[in-house]
Amino acid sequence: MDPPGIRYMGRHRDAAVAVVCLLFVGVGLAVFRPRIPLSVVLVGLFGTLALEAVLSPRRVRTRVRAVWERTVVQVISVGALLVAVASTVALVGPSVLVAVCSGLVTYLLLLAADEYRARRANTPNNS
Repeated sequence: MDPPGIRYMGRHRDAAVAVVCLLFVGVGLAVFRPRIPLSVVLVGLFGTLALEAVLSPRRVRTRVRAVWERTVVQVISVGALLVAVASTVALVGPSVLVAVCSGLVTYLLLLAADEYRARRANTPNNS
């Protein structure tokens, strides 16, 4: 299991990176104003849940966390996401922004739930 201090900062940093990406996606949504079909929202939601399920086993999580903790990896990842989303919007259309937005919001909700669980576990009165 990750040490509490490192994991705590990891959640906060992960949330900050997700919010930065969400801001860029939000600008794209405001500019293109795409339709928001439920099916596209569900693609982002279930895509995020599936990715988290694949990356959640302890041995995988430890390796991924070791790589992700490097600032250069985070910066390159944000840049790659923006390029990939912009390219996909150009090829497929702005509905991709809806899927990415719902995926990022799902990820932020997962981080919030994890933070809540961690804080609740550390409180003396768990009632």
